[in-house]
Amino acid sequence: MNISDQYTRSFAENSEQTRNFGVLVGSIKDRSIHIQNSFEAPSFNNTGVIQLDLEFIEKRMSMVLEIFPNYEFLGWYSTGHYSPQDMEIQKSLINFSEHLLYLNFNTTLTTSEELLPVDIYETHVIVSENITNHEFRKVAYSIETTDAERISVDFVSRKGAGTGGDTSQYSSDLNNFLSAMRLFKKRLSLLLHLVKNNAKVRSSRKIMRKVHEISNQIPVTPAYEIDRELNREISEELLVVLVSAMTKGSYHLSELVDKFQMMNNERFD
Repeated sequence: MNISDQYTRSFAENSEQTRNFGVLVGSIKDRSIHIQNSFEAPSFNNTGVIQLDLEFIEKRMSMVLEIFPNYEFLGWYSTGHYSPQDMEIQKSLINFSEHLLYLNFNTTLTTSEELLPVDIYETHVIVSENITNHEFRKVAYSIETTDAERISVDFVSRKGAGTGGDTSQYSSDLNNFLSAMRLFKKRLSLLLHLVKNNAKVRSSRKIMRKVHEISNQIPVTPAYEIDRELNREISEELLVVLVSAMTKGSYHLSELVDKFQMMNNERFD
């Protein structure tokens, strides 16, 4: 999600596809590596070779470890087409970790591709005639997502509802559910109208037993339970928004403090 968001913002600003870079962080448990988060990393072109800002990465990584002490530096990522020259970036990050992962999000593929355009590589060392070579080798991976992430990704990939594109699966399910509820309400209103305004229907024991059977199958939820459940969901959503705003605010505040310290140091020097 973070990688695709960075690529979308970059594409909107530059109106063209550009390569984006960042760092992968997460945890290692037993023999499994869990990539749980990422952050962007500035890059620059040094005589035709792309390099990452190592000082920025080190500083940002220390901030991440203060909040998530169980996280580790797992590797880096890039968008765009994979290039063997990316090995130079891999070598420049060896001081952060001996076993680096490289995630490539290929944004050059067409939308007709069914597979997720993500590949993960590790470094493979080949020694031949006293010459050491490094190359990337693909590793298998699996993706674990929450329902909210799956719904949002599916919605964005299908351009959402009302934009001229296909609607997402979530929107289609909601529309089907809404149509079913409208049909149910319409038939229930018709049945209620017949019972109220037709004496023959009320006098028929067979019909009334059937009506009674139908009414017993309708689930009845007290209004206060519906309000309580709705308030609970709203509170959870507002709490997520609040935590997100606090995290972003603390990050900007930390950047501001660092800038003031830098200005003071230059003034005293």
